[in-house]
Amino acid sequence: EAHAERGASGELRLRLVRLQKDLPLLSGAELSAARRTLHSGWATLRQWEERMRDDILASAEVICSTLIGAGSESLCGRTFPLVVIDEATQATEPRASIALALARGRVVLVGDPQQLPPTTLSEEARRAGLAVSLFERALAAGVAPVVLTTQYRMHPLLAAFSSAAFYRGALTNGADPASRLPPPRWPSRRPLLFVDAAGRRGGERAAPGGVSVLNHTEARAVADVVARVCGREGGAAPSDVGVVSPYLGQVALLKQLLAKQGREEARQARAGGGGSGGGTGPSGGDADGGVGGGEGGGGGGGRGAGGGRSQGGAFAAADATLSEEAVEVRTVDGFQGREKELIVFSAVRSNGRGAVGFLADHRRLNVALTRA
Repeated sequence: EAHAERGASGELRLRLVRLQKDLPLLSGAELSAARRTLHSGWATLRQWEERMRDDILASAEVICSTLIGAGSESLCGRTFPLVVIDEATQATEPRASIALALARGRVVLVGDPQQLPPTTLSEEARRAGLAVSLFERALAAGVAPVVLTTQYRMHPLLAAFSSAAFYRGALTNGADPASRLPPPRWPSRRPLLFVDAAGRRGGERAAPGGVSVLNHTEARAVADVVARVCGREGGAAPSDVGVVSPYLGQVALLKQLLAKQGREEARQARAGGGGSGGGTGPSGGDADGGVGGGEGGGGGGGRGAGGGRSQGGAFAAADATLSEEAVEVRTVDGFQGREKELIVFSAVRSNGRGAVGFLADHRRLNVALTRA
């Protein structure tokens, strides 16, 4: 019955859309009749879809939702024997409370207090405690956490720094180094590279509007690195590569450069000139900028570093066109909970004061260094 109703709703929606498009061609009695048909038709369709949604939710063993979505009308009046909140250390307490209201039995908070806290734009709200997650408040109240200490994502050499700096050396490695191979023709036996462009011109500056920071020299170096690892000589697919930076201004600049680079690559391909991967080497960058390679990232601590993959992922064939869509470019905050085979990290900051901006928060630095 549900299957038949689903098919009927699709047919009804199609008829209503067609009738809606024909309205400008109608007049008089025909127009009035069409409007009545549309009104009753859309009402019927909404009833069918609500009934199908309720049937699906009633028969589902697991329902996934955002924290805000947990307060939606479709879940109103429903309770569950178990509620699991993922990335709980990044959720404000009011948001987490929406999901807590659905629990009639147990609640599991999954998170890592050594990674990003809730985003709180209001300084007044931050001082009042909104930036402290329910997870952290529970720890402070003496709730004993279950700590996951085995990480399965990173190459052990990539995990070593985060383990020592953020987790008191407690992380152990479930990943076999032999299964965490860099892309073909990686220029080092180690999974981590640094591109040093200290002293070059065109470094850190305020982004247009003055609300962010960017670094043109470093951005050009990052674009060159991406072109090399994704080109014929590099062997990595663009979809395997992620570019991470703490600043929205730098993210926007990197997307522009990669889009331009992708258009040039496409032009060369049409002309028979091959793809990316040429150039004269890194054209600049920040002294703190680097290239992280291999399989990477995810801390341990309160959340642990489980998840990820049980087997090392291999790099896909480098047959996709290089572009800002193919190579994912995000802020550090936007990359939390995500991973790529290879990460290029653009730190942006390069100044005589030694100011590191957002990266002064060790939790943001931890996320940045554990995405690969």
